[in-house]
Amino acid sequence: MAFDLCAFYMAQIGEASKMLTDESQSSLTCINFSVLKVFRNMIDHTYEKVNKKYLKAYIFSMITAEAMAEIKSRINYCNENAE
Repeated sequence: MAFDLCAFYMAQIGEASKMLTDESQSSLTCINFSVLKVFRNMIDHTYEKVNKKYLKAYIFSMITAEAMAEIKSRINYCNENAE
């Protein structure tokens, strides 16, 4: 059930990532948006079970200290430059 919950959240993150500007997407090198899109499509459109090994590997790549620092930096940038 934990993997299903993770897959659900990955689908939500994938959907929300579509609202990022191209500049924000290109600045977030820690996130592979094409892989995120594949996960979202599998979950939302084909209702397939996600391969647990791939899901785990992708999640672990997104939660590294480097990835978290990059995401926090971009959030700060957006907050400071909001109109």
